[in-house]
Amino acid sequence: SLDWREAWRLSLRDILILTDQQTELHWREELFFNVGRRRAVDALQGHTDLSLLPSFRAAVLAGQQEELLQVLDSGSSGDLGVAARCLACIADVLGCLAGEGKGGLRSGPAANPSWAPAFKLLEDGNLPAGVQELANQRKHWLCRPDLLVRAARHYEGAGQILLRKAVMSAREFVFIGQGEMLPMGEWQEVECPARLDLSGGWSDTPPIAFEHGGLVINVAIKVDGKRPIGARVRRVPEPHLLLVSTSGEAACSISTETLCEDLTDLEDYCQPHAPGALLKAVCVCSELVCVSSPVSLKEQLLKHWGGGLEIHSWSSLPHGSGLGK
Repeated sequence: SLDWREAWRLSLRDILILTDQQTELHWREELFFNVGRRRAVDALQGHTDLSLLPSFRAAVLAGQQEELLQVLDSGSSGDLGVAARCLACIADVLGCLAGEGKGGLRSGPAANPSWAPAFKLLEDGNLPAGVQELANQRKHWLCRPDLLVRAARHYEGAGQILLRKAVMSAREFVFIGQGEMLPMGEWQEVECPARLDLSGGWSDTPPIAFEHGGLVINVAIKVDGKRPIGARVRRVPEPHLLLVSTSGEAACSISTETLCEDLTDLEDYCQPHAPGALLKAVCVCSELVCVSSPVSLKEQLLKHWGGGLEIHSWSSLPHGSGLGK
């Protein structure tokens, strides 16, 4: 056998001369971030409970944000829940680019007209084109921290559109038929108990449910021996929707009355702070009316109901009680 003392020997200096340290370090860095991007894709597509923010920060510090954004763009064209999370991740990357504490608050308006075409595509269900239009618009908002934060807000707004559409897809599993027409002016009333969450409260709410799954344990209870939540509806001759919402205990209750005479009055049904938003959402999601129809609200109501509807809802639960509905 060959004696080791006769073998070809190299000094550390000789080895360093034969290697390209810069190329080697660059290759290792690229490998590291390739693995990070692959890990992000697997986490998103697998709905895994994994925080990706540290990876995003590292990518931004190393100037790898463009490749990361492209990967997140490509992951935003499939399942609505995954796509919504991808858009939220892009918002996080943009926030990292702006820098901590720079550019203003992430929570804020997302109504710049420049982003409206992308939002319209998402609303119309054209997800790939909408994501591409978002990416096209994003290129113009990367030069300053304040613009980056505003772009992040719009990406979060786009994600909310997808979450809403994902929730609305539940209508595929609900059949709403036309029953016997009730006499004009006759009330139909229902009441229900309150919900007391024992464990997992809000984990069944998007986007948490889409990202990690949700499991809530609760019990139904009466309050002071009564079901505290209720609703009633009746047909009225006037072809409009009269929506009345009452909340709070009887001694200090607050009522809000909203009159809808045109389809445009219902368009803000997905804005939680809009007047009568909950009852508007009920009318739209239960397909009492169709807000996207070319047929006017008056004509729809006359055709299907022979007039309008007056809908009341109430909750006598104390404000801040934490009890659900």
